[in-house]
Amino acid sequence: MAGRFRYDYLVSVNRAAARRNRFEVYPRTVRQPLPWIRVPLAGGDADVQLDLRAALEQAYEAGSYRDRIRYDCPCQPPLAPEDQAWANERIRAEYPP
Repeated sequence: MAGRFRYDYLVSVNRAAARRNRFEVYPRTVRQPLPWIRVPLAGGDADVQLDLRAALEQAYEAGSYRDRIRYDCPCQPPLAPEDQAWANERIRAEYPP
């Protein structure tokens, strides 16, 4: 956590320019859904919206991650105990024994 926002990770989009200092940052906690982000295109084209959650879900299904991820192990890097308990509840709901 840093600055004014509580977050566990940051989603960042960098805008290509002579100086690489133009970007958007989307702070998120593990409990928040992934955001829609603005993706810059070439030239004067308008940004497009990308639903990161939908993109991740598609990659998850296409990559067979359901069968490859060890859901019986704690998250790595470790989560705060209350967040790991929350994640465990979500996992049990999605993958009942």
